[in-house]
Amino acid sequence: MKLSLFFFAIATAGTIAESKSNRPQVRGACEDRCDAARQEQLKRCESLEDEEEQERCRRHVGQNHRECLNGCSGGGPEPDCKSRCEQKHHEEMRKCQTLENEQEQERCAHQAQMNFHNCMEENCQRPE
Repeated sequence: MKLSLFFFAIATAGTIAESKSNRPQVRGACEDRCDAARQEQLKRCESLEDEEEQERCRRHVGQNHRECLNGCSGGGPEPDCKSRCEQKHHEEMRKCQTLENEQEQERCAHQAQMNFHNCMEENCQRPE
């Protein structure tokens, strides 16, 4: 864990150094989008009533923000974002297939699809 924090600190320092250089600010807009998404997600966390849920939400937001910033080096969202949402979707669909009632399967599949769209919308923001 300490080692990954060390590399994250180095990557962040490199990003700060690059943003202060005279090169075009390609990465600045991406980082701004990540920061804006984080602020929006944190507002949602604050609206939760349970303190444990708020804390869990904040940790999730922090992870999303780090992944988003990591993706800024490629000029877009972090590359595995879509894959991560798809993998989660496939896991949910497998669970749906284990249900015996056909109506429950359909309801579960619909919810899994909604969760996929929400995952993409909240975590995989595209550059404008």
